Amino acid sequence: MREATLAIAFVSRREIRSLNRQYLHRDYVTDVLAFDLSDRHRPGQVSGDIAICVDMALRNAKAYQTSLDRELVLYVAHGILHLLGFDDHSPRDIRAMREKEQEILDYLGSKTGRVVSRKL
Repeated sequence: MREATLAIAFVSRREIRSLNRQYLHRDYVTDVLAFDLSDRHRPGQVSGDIAICVDMALRNAKAYQTSLDRELVLYVAHGILHLLGFDDHSPRDIRAMREKEQEILDYLGSKTGRVVSRKL
């Protein structure tokens, strides 16, 4: 079992672009950023900050005809997966991350009675 300490911030387009520029040297708006703060000397411990762009969630909810709640849950799952070591740079990594996101959303949907299916 892992111990986790997470902070989740819901931010604007301007704020997430600034974070993306400052920490990842990428000058564009994105939907989710995850910052791993785990102590590598404590195996099983996960610690991190997740920044979620509410503006992007609103835009994508409209574009994909889903709810804002659903988009936000997807973004939280996506950020947590990054903190657990999942990446989305290569096609293989993207596929693995999408499968795990779907697994999480299916699980949460079964617990809440909602069906969720769109992936990032």
